Amino acid sequence: MGAKIDFKWNKPVPSVVKAVTGGDATLKFMAQAWHRLYTPWVPMASGMLANNVDYLVEGENGIIHHKVPYARRLYNGAGFNFRRDQHGLAQAQWNKGAIGAGRGNMLAKEVDAFIKRGG
Repeated sequence: MGAKIDFKWNKPVPSVVKAVTGGDATLKFMAQAWHRLYTPWVPMASGMLANNVDYLVEGENGIIHHKVPYARRLYNGAGFNFRRDQHGLAQAQWNKGAIGAGRGNMLAKEVDAFIKRGG
């Protein structure tokens, strides 16, 4: 005859998940790693767009904030012909170019390794 075990979580499930995955430290690591992985697709003239960023954690999200005032216009890419002499893969919506090239899978592997090392 089998044993029946009942239990209740003492913490809300989101708190448990946050603790197991490293919480804010992992979210910030993810933002930093994703920025590094998609940078070859970021248009570059002076380097201000690619290099002038903050990494933030807001709620359950890691945020990459490109601080230059023209970042949104370049990301959306309307009416721009991007130079490719410094970043040969430069395009609008640079994260999509990185995803198409398999960088999302690379990010998943890096985050997994980060969590396994204890964040």
